[in-house]
Amino acid sequence: MALNDPVSNESDLDEAFESSPEFGIRYLYSEFREYLYRFIKRCGRGFFNYQDYEDVFQLTVFAVYQRAKKPSFCPRHTLGMVITIARNKSIDLLRKRGHKIKLDADGILAAVAADTKGTEMLMRWQLHVSETEANELREILIKFIATLPERQRIVAQCFVDNFEDFHERKTYQPLAEAVSAITRRTETVAGVKSVWRYAREKIVEELQRRGYEFITLE
Repeated sequence: MALNDPVSNESDLDEAFESSPEFGIRYLYSEFREYLYRFIKRCGRGFFNYQDYEDVFQLTVFAVYQRAKKPSFCPRHTLGMVITIARNKSIDLLRKRGHKIKLDADGILAAVAADTKGTEMLMRWQLHVSETEANELREILIKFIATLPERQRIVAQCFVDNFEDFHERKTYQPLAEAVSAITRRTETVAGVKSVWRYAREKIVEELQRRGYEFITLE
C-alpha cells in the first residue's frame, strides 16, 4: 500500500473488519499506522511529540476495537470512522492541556484580522470567498502556525482559539491567561501581545505569499 494514498486500501480495511474485529485491528496496525501518526501530528498543531502520537494512536485503536465489537457495527467506510476518532482523541488531549480548539474558518480569519485592516478585509473575505477557499485558509493557518517557533506558536494558537474572549473585552488579559494555562507560568499582557505581533507578521506574510494579497498589516 502507498502510505500517501491510504484511501486506495480502504476497501481492504473494510473487508478486514468484516472478517473480525481482531483481524481489522491487525490490518489497521500494519497498513495504516504511519498514515495515522502523520494525521495525528497535524491534528496536534505542533504541540504533540512522538509519545503523544503513540498515545493518541493507541486510544484510537482501542476505541475502534470497542466499536467494531458491537453487533450494530457495519464495516463500511471504516477509514473515515478511524480518522474521526483519531481527530477527536487529538482534540481531547489538546483540551486536557489547556487548549481551546477553534475550527471555524471565519472565526480564524477574524482573529488574524485583528490589529490589521481587519474590518474591510473580513468583509471582502466573506463576500467573495467560497466555502472551499475558506476551508483552505483554515488549513493553511493551522499548518503554518504549527511551524512557528515554540513561543510564537503557543501565543498564536491561543490568540486564534481565544479571540472572542479578549476581542469582546477589548483587552489581551484573556490571551495572557490562555498562554499561562499552556506554559504553566504567569504571562504578562505586554509580553504575549508583543509575541503575537511578531507571529502575526509572519502569518500575514505567508498568507500574502499564498495569494491572499488583500490581507495586510496596518
